[in-house]
Amino acid sequence: MKNLERKAFFFFLLSLFFGLLFTPTAYAEVRLGLTPAKVELSLAGGEGSSGEITVVNEGNEPLEVSFYIRDYHFANDGKIVFAEGQEKRWSASKWLEVGQVSGHIYPGASTRLPYRIRVPLDAEPGSHWAVIFAEGRAIGNNTRTSPLGVRVGAVVLITVPGDVIAKGEILDFRVPAVGYKKVPVTFKFRNSGNVHINLRPQLEVFHKGQVINRTQMDEVVSYPQTVREVKGYVQLGNIWGLHEAVLKIEQEGGTMVYRAPFLLLPWPWILGSLILLAYLLVWLIMGRRRRKAGPRLNEYPDPGELAVGREAAAVRQALRISEALPLPAQQPSSRSRRADFTKTLNILTETVEQLRQENALLRRNLEDLTSQASSERWEKVVAESLIDAQTEIENVRAKAAASIERANREAHKQMAEIENRFREKFKVLLNDYKATLSEVERFLDRLGSAGGAVDEGGDS
Repeated sequence: MKNLERKAFFFFLLSLFFGLLFTPTAYAEVRLGLTPAKVELSLAGGEGSSGEITVVNEGNEPLEVSFYIRDYHFANDGKIVFAEGQEKRWSASKWLEVGQVSGHIYPGASTRLPYRIRVPLDAEPGSHWAVIFAEGRAIGNNTRTSPLGVRVGAVVLITVPGDVIAKGEILDFRVPAVGYKKVPVTFKFRNSGNVHINLRPQLEVFHKGQVINRTQMDEVVSYPQTVREVKGYVQLGNIWGLHEAVLKIEQEGGTMVYRAPFLLLPWPWILGSLILLAYLLVWLIMGRRRRKAGPRLNEYPDPGELAVGREAAAVRQALRISEALPLPAQQPSSRSRRADFTKTLNILTETVEQLRQENALLRRNLEDLTSQASSERWEKVVAESLIDAQTEIENVRAKAAASIERANREAHKQMAEIENRFREKFKVLLNDYKATLSEVERFLDRLGSAGGAVDEGGDS
């Protein structure tokens, strides 16, 4: 009877716990809507303007809403910082006024918030900005309302005409090297002018020279003297292979175009296939080891014949445990426990032996690889040396042929000079010989004339 009462009490607590856990709790929904979210005006110094912002209670609780104006600027990391009383070069909070500071808005109702703008006469040309906030808190009876409330804002951008410079550049355009269907895209735009720029980036994806996707990204405001990081993505189909992302931004004076290649692959399927393949390989290896260990278990002696001392010795021998290290004391066991111990010992022995064989095989493979790598390296060195030697021989042959040709030309030149000199000398000698011969002939003629005269004169 007591057990029945305990069970009933236990089931009561269990049902109470799950009832409290899954009972729906009504929370107040605190939501505000605001239109327009951005106001852009061009006003010269001394000019003014006015308008209205519509604030809507989109929740289910009445709200007490306060309205105020704040400046904002950008930190070094690109985050927006809302500050009060910290006027910057581009601040415009002092130029704005709102028609009311607070009010009540019931669920589904709306209110119109008038505002006025007056630009100072000495306003610096370029862009100036501020934000008009509407902050609401629930005033209903629901105690579970979030104490944080809700806040929405409308950005007011005022351009003062004059020496206005609209200039910017893309610093970085990044696309992941490998993507899958939804490919993220990031780029940084630096505005180096003094006026804000409304960026309307467009992304195009090319595959084999054809446009397969064209995406218009959301409009982004780039503020003067800031770097704005813009993130987006492009949705692609199952068109695998090499692609090229092209970023286009229209600007005054032309279109900025930046390109980035990437590879589209079904990497989740590839990764899953690799994991499945690894699992199958492990399963096959384990099955092979179990099949090898099966016959050896049958060949082991009857476990009933194995004494405790012999079991300890077998364990020491299988695991290479020194005799100096004591094993835990073993109690006499039954036949089944001895059989289990024998099977375990057999498996341990087989595993240790396989590990040793695999270790030796790995060592031999490592040595073979080392020897092969060394042999290939030396063959490469010898081949490179032979190529260098052949090149050097060819260079020497070319130089020797050039030297021989040059020597032949010099020898021919010298022989021609020697031949000319011999000819000149021969001509001189020939002329001398002719002159001497003429003198001998004249002498003989004179001698012959003298002899005839003696004969004609008689004895004298």
